[in-house]
Amino acid sequence: MASQDLAQQLLGLPDVEAQRRFLEAHTPQLNDDVASALKERADHLLRVDITSALKAVDLLYLLAEYTGNLAHRGLGLRAEGNVRSIAMGEYQRAIELYDEAARVYQDQGRLVDQAQSQVGKLWALANLGRYAEALQVGEWASRVLEEHGEWQTLAVLTMNMGIVHSRAGDDAASLEMFNRAEALYRRGRKGNLTGSRYISTGPSPCVCWVVLKSRSLLPGPPGRGWIAWDKRSPPLGHGSVWHSLTSS
Repeated sequence: MASQDLAQQLLGLPDVEAQRRFLEAHTPQLNDDVASALKERADHLLRVDITSALKAVDLLYLLAEYTGNLAHRGLGLRAEGNVRSIAMGEYQRAIELYDEAARVYQDQGRLVDQAQSQVGKLWALANLGRYAEALQVGEWASRVLEEHGEWQTLAVLTMNMGIVHSRAGDDAASLEMFNRAEALYRRGRKGNLTGSRYISTGPSPCVCWVVLKSRSLLPGPPGRGWIAWDKRSPPLGHGSVWHSLTSS
C-alpha cells in the first residue's frame, strides 16, 4: 500500500482503537514516507479543518509510538506547532512545540531537521513582537541549511525572515531577504518565485506581491498583514500567510 493511501486510510478511521488495530496490522509499512504523508496532511488541513488537522497530529504521535522512531515524534511536534501557531494563534505554545522538536533532533544528531523545525518558529515569535529573537533563530537555521545545500527550505526560511523584518518596520532588510529568497528558489530549481515588490506606508508595512507556483501572496492594508489564497479557493483574509511560507 502506498504511503499516501495508508495515511489517508488512517485519517478515515473512526476512533483511536481502530487506528491502533490498523497500525498493528501494517507495522512493517510504517516508515518515514508514511510519517511525512501525515505531516503534509496536517499542514494542509490546518487551513481547512482544525479538528482534522489535530487528528493528523495525534496520528503522528501514535505512529511514533508504534515505530519507536523519535524523528516521527519530531514531525508530530512540528505539525502541532504549525496548527497551534498558524490556525489557532497559540504562539507561545507553538514555540514550545518547535523547541521540543528541535531537542528531539539535536539528541539524534539530525542538525538539518533541527534547523527545519525552527522555520515556523519565526512566524510565532514575530506575532509576539519578539523580532530580534526571531531573526537570531533565523540566522542560525540559515547557516545550517546553507551548509547542507537545503536551498528550498532555506528560501522559505528567508521569506519568513523578510516577513519578520517587515513586521519590525525595516523595509530595506525585508526587501533584501525577499531578493535573496528569489535567488535561492532559482538555485534550488524547485520553485519559481516571481513578481514585483511594493512597500506600503504605515507603521507595519506590508512587503511584496509574490507568486510561488500556483499560489499568491499579496500585501494587505498597513498594519494588517497579508492576504493569501490558493487560486482554486477564495481568499483567506487579512492577517493570513500561505502556510508553506511560515510552517516548519
